[in-house]
Amino acid sequence: MSRIKFFTVGQLADRSGVTVRTLHHYDEIGLLKPATRAGSGRRLYDRDSVLRLQQILTYRTLGLALDEIARLLDDPAFDRRKALLAQRQAVTDQIAHSEALIRGIDEALALIERKSRKDMDMTTLFGGFDPSIFEDEAKARWGKTEAWATSATRTAAYTEADWARYHEEHTKLCDGFAGLARAGAAPDGVEASELSKAYADLVDRWFYPCEASALGGFADMYEGDARFRSTFDAHGDGTAEFVISAFRAAASI
Repeated sequence: MSRIKFFTVGQLADRSGVTVRTLHHYDEIGLLKPATRAGSGRRLYDRDSVLRLQQILTYRTLGLALDEIARLLDDPAFDRRKALLAQRQAVTDQIAHSEALIRGIDEALALIERKSRKDMDMTTLFGGFDPSIFEDEAKARWGKTEAWATSATRTAAYTEADWARYHEEHTKLCDGFAGLARAGAAPDGVEASELSKAYADLVDRWFYPCEASALGGFADMYEGDARFRSTFDAHGDGTAEFVISAFRAAASI
């Protein structure tokens, strides 16, 4: 009879890439309970726990909120194989979308490097975007706010060169966060705090008045939206998680 293999919370965190803090949170809200506990009270996870975590992370990547994931996984009619097939298709669709985005980025880089607007391939440049989705969502979320009005007024006057400069500044900040994350820096450390404040300054300069105290709201928004997380993680795995923690720390100073 084979012996059941258990993983401690630290081992599961190391092998899955999820932080111990996140696993503790999942336990506290009932999303991923340990299979059992050792005599010392340590959480222990088995094969089913690992598979459930894989489902949770896949659904999070696909943009579902934690409460939605809990409802799906705890539904008596939940079919793990059927769910995996559906997730595989969704990820395949995302890959095709990401490839279109990459082609658009490459086209933008080519335009910047040759410093010319001639022969601009607009289809490739915007091939990965559905602007109506982002515009409608943003307007629904912030359309009645003063910040939205200010941002709409400013961005309406931006040229392609302006947007290129903005993306260059944004990329530099994201690379900075990624570097700190790779180096194991503390999200509440001085360097992370300075980058977080620089991010608030970026928003302030380009879109609407923004102070560091607003970064907590950004963190909540980024944590709940896979598109924002993927924007940061494109600069290095774990960058989004680091940014979210850094923003929350900076907002509380």
